[in-house]
Amino acid sequence: MKRFSILAACLLLSGCVGSPAQNYVPAIDLQGVDMSRYQADLKDCQGYGATHDPARAAANSAIAGAIVGALLGAAIGGGRMVATGAAIGGTEAGAAGGVRAAETAQLVVQRCMAGRGYRVLD
Repeated sequence: MKRFSILAACLLLSGCVGSPAQNYVPAIDLQGVDMSRYQADLKDCQGYGATHDPARAAANSAIAGAIVGALLGAAIGGGRMVATGAAIGGTEAGAAGGVRAAETAQLVVQRCMAGRGYRVLD
């Protein structure tokens, strides 16, 4: 149950930070690049990436994981394992969902910049 409490606190705090895509700057070969156009394109692409919110994805995944974990706990150990299964399932699924969404957000920024003609290096 302690792990579930830690996850809940992390989710609450991550909601205050904002999307990592808004701060993500991919490595771009800047040779011959118009920097004012680059800044505008980067801001647009970061906006597209921000639609993949890790905090929201982690919360949704945690809820789904807690439900599945509770069901598995009930099936394996009866009523006494429901809370443990929910805590473990919610924590693991929530963390994985948040990481996946953060990676997707960065990938969106990279692909967006590449689609606008930049040579993305990472």
